[in-house]
Amino acid sequence: MQQVLESVDPVLLPPAQIIQGSDLTDQPPFPFLVHRLTFAGPTPSGRGRPGLEVWVYDEPGSYLRIDRLLLAVRARLRPGPHTLDDGSEHIAVVDWTNDSADLPAEEFHGITRMSAYNLVGRSA
Repeated sequence: MQQVLESVDPVLLPPAQIIQGSDLTDQPPFPFLVHRLTFAGPTPSGRGRPGLEVWVYDEPGSYLRIDRLLLAVRARLRPGPHTLDDGSEHIAVVDWTNDSADLPAEEFHGITRMSAYNLVGRSA
């Protein structure tokens, strides 16, 4: 997923400022994006549902840059059947579910908003 997200907008968001959640140790310069895979409760078939959270952090003030970046992510992860394959992940459908409210990011002295996606793997 890292390689897919690095192609979102390299001018507004350099690839070095796109971080997998478990790799975040120090605060990068604003704006920065943190992504993490999630697993929701089991479906009726007993399987967990994988998801993706994309958090964009920025300086306090306007959410306009966060909005632009989340829209660019959503465009890159367009809905409908397609394959995103970076060598380790095979995803057939990426389905945007919602955006969070505007939130303070006190630990980074900034602001943030999150977009959530459902991920559906392709059948072999």
